[in-house]
Amino acid sequence: MNKIRTCLQESPETRCWLIVSKFALGESELNTWLRKEVSELIKIFNSIIAKTIKRRKSPNHNAHKSRT
Repeated sequence: MNKIRTCLQESPETRCWLIVSKFALGESELNTWLRKEVSELIKIFNSIIAKTIKRRKSPNHNAHKSRT
């Protein structure tokens, strides 16, 4: 969780949003929400990475590369 916070606190806008959200939701609820959002993003990124790897391994990808 600390890595997530460090990453999010890089921009002043995000830092301000976190402070306001912390007061509005409470730290516990904010942490729960952030964990949920990050886990959803990880699923999306993993899916994108898997599709890219699959595309690169396909015979059509190699045939296209050799034509260019």
